[in-house]
Amino acid sequence: MTAITASAVKELRDKTGVSMMACKKALEEVGGDLNAAVELLRKRGEAVAQKRSSHAATEGKIIAGREGDIVGLVEVSAETDFTARNDDFAAFCKSVLATVLATKPTDMDALQAASMNGVSVAQATADIVGKIGENIAVRRFSVLKADTDTTVESYIHGPGKIGVVVTLSHAGLASNEKISNLAKDLCLQVAAAAPVALESAGISEDVLAKEREIYKEQAANEGLPEAKIPMVIEGRVKKFLKEAALVEQLFVKDNKQTVTKVVEQVGKEVGGSIKIVSFLRWQLGEAL
Repeated sequence: MTAITASAVKELRDKTGVSMMACKKALEEVGGDLNAAVELLRKRGEAVAQKRSSHAATEGKIIAGREGDIVGLVEVSAETDFTARNDDFAAFCKSVLATVLATKPTDMDALQAASMNGVSVAQATADIVGKIGENIAVRRFSVLKADTDTTVESYIHGPGKIGVVVTLSHAGLASNEKISNLAKDLCLQVAAAAPVALESAGISEDVLAKEREIYKEQAANEGLPEAKIPMVIEGRVKKFLKEAALVEQLFVKDNKQTVTKVVEQVGKEVGGSIKIVSFLRWQLGEAL
C-alpha cells in the first residue's frame, strides 16, 4: 500500500474542505493519486447532495453585484441560518454571482452548466453540499443590463434577507449622479414599503378580490350597517392601491411627497424625463 503523507492529506483537505480522516481514506483508496482522490470526494459529495435534496432549505442569502453595465441578483438557499453566515457558503454565493455577471445565462439550465472555478456550477453546488452537509441550491437569479438611456441600481437589506433592483429610463439623457442616487433611494423605498406592482393597474384582480374579502369580513366584524359595507370596502381598496403601487406610495425619505413627484422633481433638476421602468423585490425563501 502506498504510504499516505500528512502533507498529501493536508493538500487534499485544502482543495476540498473535507475532513482529514475522509481525505486520508480517499487517498488510500486511490493509491495516493491526488486528482483521483479529489474526483472520488466529489462523487461522494454528489451522493450527499442527493441525500440532502429532500431537506427544506428556507435560509440562505440574496446578493447583488455589477460588472460594467450588467447587474445581477442571485438567491442561494440553505437549511440553516448558521450556514448562511458560513464563510465557505458566502464564497460560493459570490462565485455564483460572478458567474452570472460573466456569462449572463438565460435560464437555470444554462447557469448550472456554466463554468465556475474550473467546474460547472452544478458540480460546484454538489461540492459545497458535500463540504457543508446541507441542502444548498441556487434558487433563482436575474440579469439586467443598463444602456445609455437607463440606470440600474441594486440594494441588499441586512444579511441578504431582501434584495432589490430598480431600473430607470431617461431617454436622450446620460446617467449621472442624481439619477443614480434616485435609483438607489427607490431601492430603499421598495425594500421598506414592499410595493406589489409599479402602478395600480398592474395589481391583479386576484389580489384585489382577496383584499375585498378581507375588508368585507372586517366591516362585518365592526358591526357596520349592511348598506354601508360596499362603500367601506371600496374605500379600503383605494387605500390599498395607493400603498401597493410604487408610483403612488409616499416617499420613505419625505412622506409629504409621492414617489411620482420625487421622480418628476429629479427629472426637472437634470433637465429630462425620468421614468421607473421596473423593479424586483426578492424576500429570502418566498414562494416563487
